[in-house]
Amino acid sequence: MWQIYLLVLIHCCTHVFAAGGCCNYDCKCVQEHGSRNFCQEWSCDVRVDPCFPASSILNGAEKTMSLLKIGDKALSPSNSEDSVYNWIHRDEEVKSTFLRLETDDGVLQVSPEHLVYINGEYRFAKRAQVGDVLQKVGDETARITAITSFVDQGVYAPFTETGEMFVDGFRVSCYAYYESHDVAHLLMKPLLFLGGESEGIHWWPQVIKSVYDWANQ
Repeated sequence: MWQIYLLVLIHCCTHVFAAGGCCNYDCKCVQEHGSRNFCQEWSCDVRVDPCFPASSILNGAEKTMSLLKIGDKALSPSNSEDSVYNWIHRDEEVKSTFLRLETDDGVLQVSPEHLVYINGEYRFAKRAQVGDVLQKVGDETARITAITSFVDQGVYAPFTETGEMFVDGFRVSCYAYYESHDVAHLLMKPLLFLGGESEGIHWWPQVIKSVYDWANQ
């Protein structure tokens, strides 16, 4: 494992990369849901990193993202005690586009490229379709009835030890951009030991993204 982190750090020191903004999305509806007046599948031009809007609530702490602090409690799918260890991204000023996944039992607000637990596995939120099933607190489920987009000010991506949490009552990953939750959690482990940043994108996820983009050129 240390070899992977060493390679990442070497790449960081030898390649100059631009830290792009997070969650700047241009979303288009690519599939409407029959005669209904809402979108079944979205296509989004994604730049970087995960986020939730300021009004989303982290379960466990029962606080909105805008009021959340490092050390606040977080509810984990494994029912173990967890907490906010760091921020992947936190910016009170930026305006971004989010998806609103409306269900028969609540609403999840999330960025299009964020990993959400859909139909028993983690997928990008933008891949969600009407009729898909989301997991709720207590192993309850809810079915998506509509998907819409909206613009809001402020983007927030807390990091927990387990890499998972419940937001607005729904099971989500802490991660985005990489469609494998397990790989993302492995790569983000150093955030447990690296100092937190109060504003902007944490430098470690920026390094990981730089290496990922370089490897996929």
